Amino acid sequence: MMNHLSFYRLLMLAGLTMLLAQACPAANPNGYYNAINGKKAESLKTTLSQLLLNHTVHEYNSLWTFFQSTDRHPDGTIWDMYSSTVRTSTWGMNREHSFPKSWWGGTVNAAYTDINHLYPADADANMAKGNYPLGMVGTAVFDNGMTKVGYNVFPGYSTSADVFEPADEYKGDFARTYFYMVTCYQDYTWKYTYMVDQNTYPTLKPWAVRLLLQWSRQDPVSAKELNRNEEVFKIQNNRNPFIDYPQLAEYIWGDSVNYVFRLDTLHSTPELATPTNDTRLDFGAVIAGSAKTRTLYVKGTALNASLSAFIERDGNYQYFKSSVETIAKDKANAGYQLTVYYQPSSAGTHQSSLLLYDGGIDGSVKVNMTGKSIPLDSLTSPMVEPATNITSGGFTANWAAAAYSDSYCLQLYALQNGQPNLVRTIDSIPENTFDVDELNDGWNYCYDVKARLGTYLSAASTEMPVTLLSGIVSAADESDLRIYTAPGTLYFQAPKAGERIELFDLSGSKIYQTTSTGHIQSIGWLRNGLYFLRHNGSTQKILLF
Repeated sequence: MMNHLSFYRLLMLAGLTMLLAQACPAANPNGYYNAINGKKAESLKTTLSQLLLNHTVHEYNSLWTFFQSTDRHPDGTIWDMYSSTVRTSTWGMNREHSFPKSWWGGTVNAAYTDINHLYPADADANMAKGNYPLGMVGTAVFDNGMTKVGYNVFPGYSTSADVFEPADEYKGDFARTYFYMVTCYQDYTWKYTYMVDQNTYPTLKPWAVRLLLQWSRQDPVSAKELNRNEEVFKIQNNRNPFIDYPQLAEYIWGDSVNYVFRLDTLHSTPELATPTNDTRLDFGAVIAGSAKTRTLYVKGTALNASLSAFIERDGNYQYFKSSVETIAKDKANAGYQLTVYYQPSSAGTHQSSLLLYDGGIDGSVKVNMTGKSIPLDSLTSPMVEPATNITSGGFTANWAAAAYSDSYCLQLYALQNGQPNLVRTIDSIPENTFDVDELNDGWNYCYDVKARLGTYLSAASTEMPVTLLSGIVSAADESDLRIYTAPGTLYFQAPKAGERIELFDLSGSKIYQTTSTGHIQSIGWLRNGLYFLRHNGSTQKILLF
């Protein structure tokens, strides 16, 4: 007879089994990975790249909406891999390219909005890690308990270079993210090659391979990664194969490169590998009367007849349209880019469904479509904010995000004789910050910003003035200060954090002392005259006038 303790243990075991079943994906879902069977090493990586590149590309401003389903704890708080701060809103957070966008030059392309490597991140941690490569930190100059930044100690990479080290519980997450990026985008041209080489195989540098394989082995795939992979698949229509099959990293870079990769399950009955039921096709916002398109990758497995595409007569179906009504079986089996249109004639939030059926599949696949249409006067001007990171040759322009915009247009003016003269226009900026450079030392400038939604622009914001610094002391080497001046203010930047900075007046009295942060710092409210700035035992004369 079963006692109460045995019954309780069975209940606990059943609950654990159900939890694991929810987190574990089916092997080779609907034949999604059929094409990689029997491949090895370089051929395996290239085949994966061709598969992963076929996904739906969204606008950058959609990410906060998507993070609601991809990066939430069960209690509703935001899942931040960069800090332990508990948040229920995104205040104080960034949309972080975990694989730095500057490495490919920051071009706004498919990688720029690829959710497989974009995560919500604590803004301070994000600023500290910058575009540093992954590594193992010796002495940290930034450490919030989850994110460490400092000189590298991992063999094979410079020990005088700064790196970013995530918490142990997320090292595997970052490794599998990087595996995905260098596979999907192996054809990219790299501007910074800290961890990558300019080739399609192996792409990763040898030291980076050793580091990422070590982290992937030490930190196995978690339920968080599995669940996130499923949510990203619904939104973006592709998957991270290194989460579904962690051993793929060994077959491409590790101890199994001389062996072909074999799938446990090959699908040979008619199915749709992608999309699947509950896939989301989100069009974001559009101006009423205009149109927006999305591309949906349709890939069949062993379809034996043409596939039908039909906008279901539900919701606001009249605003949505498929580019074709049928897809030939050969095209669908090979992979077909289906264009879907959203063209609302009235304002409001609109929904409908796209059904894919026939081709021999059982039943149909339903894709949920949403879009929001707004009147033109709802596209308001951004709120411009003061510039930061001001140097002698440039600055960072800032503004608050505007509702509904998908990008921004920045206009830069030089102030000459009190009059603004337009000198530069930068359009289609995806974020609400932009680094302006190659300007004239010490000049006065101002900037304004317009919100863009498709082909429409809002009115310009108010203008924000900026006075560039005058560089009077150049750093003799990497250990020295960079010094700039502006009326009444001294700016300086030490090469690293934690160093003592002292300022003395002409009489020799110390009037200021601080500790360096590694970023630009300032001392304000200074009178014109001669000062002495001490750093690392050396003293430099500074003249303010």
